[in-house]
Amino acid sequence: MQCDEVQRIADLYIDNLLDEESMSAVKRHLFICPTCNHDIETVLTTISLIRSQVQPEQLSPSFKERTTAMLLDKLRDHLHPSQPALSAIQWPLPID
Repeated sequence: MQCDEVQRIADLYIDNLLDEESMSAVKRHLFICPTCNHDIETVLTTISLIRSQVQPEQLSPSFKERTTAMLLDKLRDHLHPSQPALSAIQWPLPID
């Protein structure tokens, strides 16, 4: 794997979204390339520092329900036009 390839998929690597083969290829490249390794480590360190300093916002208990209802109302025709009853389960919302 070359540096340009690693840079192109760095976000996916950092988020652990690559398949096993791609993850291994990136790790091998990072082992031999100090520049790419530094770039990835810098991002990982930044993420870690931000997560340690920023507390998640506490949302009201009804936030997920209101947000889901609003999104479904606005996007209903785009989610499953032929199956409106299934639109709520097409994509899980990243809201807990």
